[in-house]
Amino acid sequence: MTRNKYLLFGFDMETDVGSTSRNYEGVQRGTPEIVRILEKHDVRATFLFTGDCARKNGNILSMIHQRGYEIGCHSLFHEDMGEPSFPTSSQGTVLEEELAHRLELNIAVLKETTGEDPVSFRSPRGFGSNNLMETLESLGFRIDSSYMQSMHLERNFPYMVSPDDWKEAGRGRILELPLLAFDMENVSDNTYQKKLDAWPRIRTHGAEFVFNGMKPIVERQLAEHGMSALTFYLHPWEFFPMPRSIRYSEGVLQYDEFLYKNTGEQQAVELDRFLQMCLEDGYTVIDVRTFLEVFRA
Repeated sequence: MTRNKYLLFGFDMETDVGSTSRNYEGVQRGTPEIVRILEKHDVRATFLFTGDCARKNGNILSMIHQRGYEIGCHSLFHEDMGEPSFPTSSQGTVLEEELAHRLELNIAVLKETTGEDPVSFRSPRGFGSNNLMETLESLGFRIDSSYMQSMHLERNFPYMVSPDDWKEAGRGRILELPLLAFDMENVSDNTYQKKLDAWPRIRTHGAEFVFNGMKPIVERQLAEHGMSALTFYLHPWEFFPMPRSIRYSEGVLQYDEFLYKNTGEQQAVELDRFLQMCLEDGYTVIDVRTFLEVFRA
């Protein structure tokens, strides 16, 4: 591996407001803004679609594919597919015997447009498990990005998963890309529910905050591995103004501030600034499929 600094962006293509709504306004109206910013800076990224999102937003899927961006999987309906790392309002993790079929359906709907088998995956909410990794490998996936450093507090550098424990390095065939979390001692503002997680701080705290917060991690990775690789996750709904609440027939769902703060234009401004800062500082921004080749070299 060569000495270099890499940034990997994955956009989770799902319903609005942290997947709690059934709407796709973010996918329809936020995705073109994401693509505009990526093309402005001539960088690549990975778009991870749920099967439902791909079916209902075929125009967006086709647009992304035609522009040559990597397309990966993000479950069928944003259901929990691994062991929970924190409490959620979902009805629980899908049965182990359901995993393969749900992923096969996710693959099939993408392949109808792309003609290719996806190799990249992220589990909703970052919930992983040994069984999930085994299933991914059996279906031809080669990259997973479900490990949330903010929850597991161990790994921040890519590793090949162990067949015995997906959170440990080993000789498996899946490359795990941990989702960036900051060092507690280097972050002065630890508001919001996942105190170390880099998400959603590009939006809520700004580009400079994130750029400065990741510097100690990059320096440590360069010293230990001769290269640095940081993985970010974002959502198209962040690029379109989100409501503070949604009314259903049975009541009103009130959102915490971190879900709607600075959604829309401000998110686009901050991502634009962040990419500019990183490119000027010598970072390379590529999709996760390309990074697999870099990692193996």
